[in-house]
Amino acid sequence: MLKRSHVRQFLAVVDAGSFTQAAARVRITQPTLSVGIAEMEKLMGAKLFIRDRKHVRMTEAGAKFLPIARQLEQ
Repeated sequence: MLKRSHVRQFLAVVDAGSFTQAAARVRITQPTLSVGIAEMEKLMGAKLFIRDRKHVRMTEAGAKFLPIARQLEQ
C-alpha cells in the first residue's frame, strides 16, 4: 500500500534534485529515504528515478506520477 510518507519522499526528491537534500527536507536519513523510494518503486512496479553519483532524474513513470503526487499532497 502506498503511504503518504512515500509521496512526500518522492516529491522531496523531485523538488530537491538529490536524495541527500530530499532527506534533509523531510527530516530523515538518506538511507531511510532511499529505502522508502525503493519500496514505492516496488509497489508501483516501475522505477521512478534514474540515479547516478551526481544526478537524479525522473523516469517516464516518475513524470507520469508527479501530477498525481502533487494532487495527493494538497
